[in-house]
Amino acid sequence: MKNKLIVSLIILVCFFVTNSNIPVDCTNRNDNLILSCTWLKSSFGVNQNAIFAWNIQELLQGERPTLHLVWKGGRGLNPEAVISSDGKCMAISTWNKERDAQNILLVDLKTKKEDWLTKDFSEQFFIHWLNNELLLIYNVPHKPNGKLSIQIWNIKTKKITKEIDTNSLIVVPKNSQINMIQFAPSEINNRLIFITWIQESKFKEYNKNNEKVLYLPTYPYKIVWFDKNNLEIIDTTLYPAINNLPYPPRQHFDIAPNGIFAFITDIQSIKEASYPEKNLIRVMKLNRNKNSFETLFTISSTNSVVQYDSVNFFGNNYLIFSEKEVKNKKVKYNVAVYSIKDQKMYKFEPIWNGKNIALVSHKVVPKEISLNSLIKK
Repeated sequence: MKNKLIVSLIILVCFFVTNSNIPVDCTNRNDNLILSCTWLKSSFGVNQNAIFAWNIQELLQGERPTLHLVWKGGRGLNPEAVISSDGKCMAISTWNKERDAQNILLVDLKTKKEDWLTKDFSEQFFIHWLNNELLLIYNVPHKPNGKLSIQIWNIKTKKITKEIDTNSLIVVPKNSQINMIQFAPSEINNRLIFITWIQESKFKEYNKNNEKVLYLPTYPYKIVWFDKNNLEIIDTTLYPAINNLPYPPRQHFDIAPNGIFAFITDIQSIKEASYPEKNLIRVMKLNRNKNSFETLFTISSTNSVVQYDSVNFFGNNYLIFSEKEVKNKKVKYNVAVYSIKDQKMYKFEPIWNGKNIALVSHKVVPKEISLNSLIKK
């Protein structure tokens, strides 16, 4: 009886706090914040990168989450951002006008001071903190003979501590080469998960508008478990045999703490279209004994929702992603949260300054970080 009374009092207090006009204190506890990277269109038609923070609980409670601007600058379609676990630094993959390339910008979250970590003519994507000082990035050089590589940077010294040639990671099939690597936003048991994409050297044909077009087959090949402490490959498995976009969304897969995968995949054959518009989300379980995947459920596109993007798990029970919707020839972008347990969808249309914005990737903010420390003053 005493325990029930205490619980009742706690619920009553929480009710008055959350329903009063007093602003919620976000200083000490923020375990529901999502960091979303996006682009905004300026009045001159140029896309500008931006980063917002929003609270997933607001959406689950039936409200439209408030978008809090964290950072704005640069340009391009695919900004990325991730925060160190101690909440001191945010790394952003964005356009560097001095190099006309996608470089890594560091932002001190206390002072808001900005400083470039990389300043070259290469492109850097899929940034991931190994710890509070070491940042992993995927480097794509512009040089004709340049090699794709995984780089480990020390943000204090601003020097590369290790660089791994992607061609040395796995053995690829004959007459093919690694085309790119994609890292999952989440990690599991101190292991990073990434997918190697390969490109064949022999051209094939596909039909486009009743015409035959030549293309080099490019597809996901292997899923790799990469130990973040010793930077070694622990395990590999073949990518599930499902149709996929030849060049997928920037953040096209993730893994939950319980080991469940989510993939954004193609629902059309590569033989019919090179860049199909529609796709679906497939949630799968890896059967270790049979070394194969089992589909648990899918989230299919509809007549109006034509494309999903940037899938990301929030714990084991929720899946966050963006979707592109077309109605009456007008395009708008939504953010959706799918409850795996209840099989229920929550959506909201992200609006900033009266305009719908395109959120292109999402990251879960570390629990220790407050909203106040993120908001751009």
